[in-house]
Amino acid sequence: MKQFTLIVILTLFVNIIFAQKTTTVFVVRHAEKDLSQPGNINPPLSGEGLQRSYDLLEQLKKERISAVFSTNTQRTLLTGTPLANEIRKDIIPYDPSKNDELVTLIRKSYRGKKILIVGHSNTILTIVKAFGAQPSMTQIPDSQYNLLFEVRLTGDKASLTEHNYGR
Repeated sequence: MKQFTLIVILTLFVNIIFAQKTTTVFVVRHAEKDLSQPGNINPPLSGEGLQRSYDLLEQLKKERISAVFSTNTQRTLLTGTPLANEIRKDIIPYDPSKNDELVTLIRKSYRGKKILIVGHSNTILTIVKAFGAQPSMTQIPDSQYNLLFEVRLTGDKASLTEHNYGR
């Protein structure tokens, strides 16, 4: 009887510890895009944007990021590239119209890990909300590139910390 009780207690303890693993999801808008070519629907980053992408690397370098997700545009890919290169991982593409799939994948396959998602001014708040967090703003101004949302997922709960990064 003692052994059975001990096994039950240990099993519960292990389940509690496993269930409490925290997943951290950093969500950012792409850095400043190059506007020197009017009409270019897929512009790269400007010089200021390239600097910001390296500022993002410096901000997250010590976080032990496991994966970088990005939409398939030059500006988002280039924003995530310095960090992806630092951690020696390929950028994982995602479709911003399928946030539920992205959230499910991250909750299932990246439990207890830290990841970065790079999106757009009209998608990142939706992503943050899809994880169950509530940002303080309802839209991102076109001129704002320095927001870094940190969503922490523990069990079914989500918490949000909003940071600024870069110069």
